Amino acid sequence: MSTVTVTFTLPNETVTTQTTQGWQLGGQIDQAVAQLVRIGQGLVTIVVWAVIVGLPCCGAARPFLAWRLSRRLAGRNRPRGNHSGSSRGLTSTALPRGAVFLSTS
Repeated sequence: MSTVTVTFTLPNETVTTQTTQGWQLGGQIDQAVAQLVRIGQGLVTIVVWAVIVGLPCCGAARPFLAWRLSRRLAGRNRPRGNHSGSSRGLTSTALPRGAVFLSTS
């Protein structure tokens, strides 16, 4: 068999020194101005990315959006229903979607 030897000792007393730094108005102003500059830099970074990435994307979508808008505006000027008439002189009537027109001839 084997034996294990264990030795327990108390740790040395640690000396904690805390440096006291006094509050200074000038230091607080410097920190506040530095934070304001970082916020401004972040906003400018967002604008730069939006211009560089956003404008080409909007430019690519512009023809599609113009086409959709022109189709929508052109649809407002079209008359509703079927007004083409027929060769027998019958007038057509606009029916609701899904309705069936039955003719007795």
